[in-house]
Amino acid sequence: MFHELLALTEQVGTPVALLLAILARLVVLPSPKHSEPRSRFRFAFSLFIIHLTLLLSALLLAGMHNPFAAGARVGAALTGSLAAVTLGSVVVFEGLIARIVPDLVTTGAALVALIHTSSQLGFEVTGVIATSAVLTAVIGLALQDTLGNALGGLALQLDSSIQVGDWVSFGDVKGRVSEIHWRYTAVETNDWETVIVPNSVLMRAQVKVRGRRRGLPLQLRRSIEFQVDFRHSPSDVIQVIERALSVQRIPNVATEPAPNCVASAFNESQTVYTLRYFLTDLSADEPTDSLVRNRIFYALARARMSLAIPAQTVFVTEDDQERHAKKRASEHARRVAALRRIDLFAQLSEEDLNELSERLNRAPFTRGETLTREGADAHHLYMITGGEVSVRVGGLDERCEVGRLRAGEFFGEMALLTGERRNASAVALTDVDCYRLDAEAFRALLGRHPNLAERVAQKLAERETGLVAAKERMGSEQREKLKAQKERALLSRIKAFFELD
Repeated sequence: MFHELLALTEQVGTPVALLLAILARLVVLPSPKHSEPRSRFRFAFSLFIIHLTLLLSALLLAGMHNPFAAGARVGAALTGSLAAVTLGSVVVFEGLIARIVPDLVTTGAALVALIHTSSQLGFEVTGVIATSAVLTAVIGLALQDTLGNALGGLALQLDSSIQVGDWVSFGDVKGRVSEIHWRYTAVETNDWETVIVPNSVLMRAQVKVRGRRRGLPLQLRRSIEFQVDFRHSPSDVIQVIERALSVQRIPNVATEPAPNCVASAFNESQTVYTLRYFLTDLSADEPTDSLVRNRIFYALARARMSLAIPAQTVFVTEDDQERHAKKRASEHARRVAALRRIDLFAQLSEEDLNELSERLNRAPFTRGETLTREGADAHHLYMITGGEVSVRVGGLDERCEVGRLRAGEFFGEMALLTGERRNASAVALTDVDCYRLDAEAFRALLGRHPNLAERVAQKLAERETGLVAAKERMGSEQREKLKAQKERALLSRIKAFFELD
């Protein structure tokens, strides 16, 4: 029995020893990142088990002089050769070379091993193939596309021109490469589709690898066009847009290179501008474009630069003086109402309120924009007429929130009246509509009513004293003393800021 086993292993090329060595090597392989290497090993190991089963069956049948021993012997030889090749490819190629290479090498080696083993067993397969010219030609023509795809996939992976994870575009296809097989390449699009592209087609097409530049992070330049009429100079428009986009980071927009705006064309009644920015998440192209357009719209609205209307647009609404007067009256009423809500201006006369309302600037902000930043030197008072604002100290993160302001509330009075830097940041939680009162407008009012500075200082002192007294539980005498001190200090700062005598 031992001599028969030895003779059998010699005839099949001693695959058992080779398989055992490969199996021992596989035991110490690290756990792969994906499940595919494990499936390859399971297939190879299954061949090995089948080989052992057939080998033992051949030995038992040979000992029993059973006629099926020869068939089991042939099966053991063939499965042993295939198992040796597949296990060897897993050990050598897995994790070292792209997956298409071991597929091709394993297939070729398996064919060679089968032909060699068949020759040892007395079957001359090479003679049949060599003498069948017609069969060879038919097979070659039938496999022309398959061979083109396989060679194309092999070339793609060997030169690393396209890799799994790359964002590519060719023809009308744009997406991320998810797989490169021996026959095709799979591309996942942002429309949640997977496009199966034969490798031979991919090799013939002009393919753009999107967002890739050697030594730099993945990012792709996007362009957004908009139009503003000729009443506004290009330099002013560009300054407004670039400043609005640089104040606060927009999700998925790179800070380097920074977004920039250029005047790209002149039309009949407007200047065409192009805002260019770099996208860092290529799967969020259209949502990020929408966020950038939102910032552009609100930045232009705050600067009183409306988007252009086509010159040939015809308005059919009756636009007479009465309608204009109603619109002005409605807007005026809103402005005066916003001023009346502020206790600092409660004692102003109707004439003063009307004049001050004309000096207000409408300042809309979109969700996520920063109205004012902590530490900024901005002398504005904001009156919220719609939306919700988050007040944050120590940063712009949500965890830094200390309060919220809604329609009817205001902030920034100290920056307006004393010129001090902002002690908190304000971030729009929704689309916010508000009015902004600048220091210059208040300066004109103080010029006509110098005693207004004292009343304002008194109101501010009452508010600050009330907060401190409630926190420290002060008595009435201490409270009045603290109020007088704060009032003198605030009045001095107001006069110094507005240069009053």
